[in-house]
Amino acid sequence: GSVASAQKPAPADPPPLAKVNFPPYQTRKLPNGLTVYALEYHEQPVVSVRLLITAGAANDPVDLPGVASMTADLLTEGTKTRSATDIAKTIDQVGASLGSSADMESTIITAASLTDSVDLAFELMNDIVMNPQFAQQEIDRAKEQGMSGLTASMEEADFVADAVFDRIAYGSHPY
Repeated sequence: GSVASAQKPAPADPPPLAKVNFPPYQTRKLPNGLTVYALEYHEQPVVSVRLLITAGAANDPVDLPGVASMTADLLTEGTKTRSATDIAKTIDQVGASLGSSADMESTIITAASLTDSVDLAFELMNDIVMNPQFAQQEIDRAKEQGMSGLTASMEEADFVADAVFDRIAYGSHPY
C-alpha cells in the first residue's frame, strides 16, 4: 500500500498589531546638529537623559574588534579634570547615575538624577563626552578585564555556540 504523507496545517495568520499610544513629546534640532527629543512625565521628580551616538561595534576596525565597547566603558573612567573616583563620588553624593555602553549600532551615554541635581548630571555627562582622558592605566585595566571575561566566556557552551552560529550566519561582518 501507499503511505499517505501527513500535511502540516498552514500557520494561523498573526493577529493585527495593537495600536501603540506614544505619549506626546517635543523635538528640537540644536545648532550643532543634535536632535533632542523631550518627553515629560511628572509623576516623579526625576530627569533621565540618554545621548545616542549612531556608531557602535559594527564600526570597529576589522583589526581592532571591541574598540567601541572599550571606548564606551572608558568614558566614565576619568576626564581631563576628574578621576574615575571623582566621577563616581560626585554622582553618588546626589543619588544619581551615569553610565555609558555600546552595542552593535550605537554608543549610549545615560544619566538620571533628581530634578534638583540635573545641572550636575548634565555637567558630568558633558565632561565625560567632551573631555575623556583614556588614561593608560584605565586602558590596561579594561584590556585585562576584557581578556578575563573572554577566557571565562570561552568555557561556556552557549557563548561558543552563539559565536560559531554568528560566524556562519554573518561571515566576517562585525555582527
